[in-house]
Amino acid sequence: SKALFKFVIMNERDIKEVQAIQERFNIPAGKILLMPEGRTEEEIKEHAKIVVDTCMSNGYTFCNRLHIWLWGGEARRV
Repeated sequence: SKALFKFVIMNERDIKEVQAIQERFNIPAGKILLMPEGRTEEEIKEHAKIVVDTCMSNGYTFCNRLHIWLWGGEARRV
């Protein structure tokens, strides 16, 4: 399957939910992408560490929010 599963993560509860979904639907770790929640660079940085650590320890892919870092919160820029 070409499907990828992208989740926005803010805290440990979100990670547990992703892991439960992965287990329930037998999703390979390489098909899971995690992105830190945030609408500002500061919010993204606040949540990024737990996301990076989770990706590294579980074989998930980290996705950043490049559009926020480039253009801030401007609506519909991308």
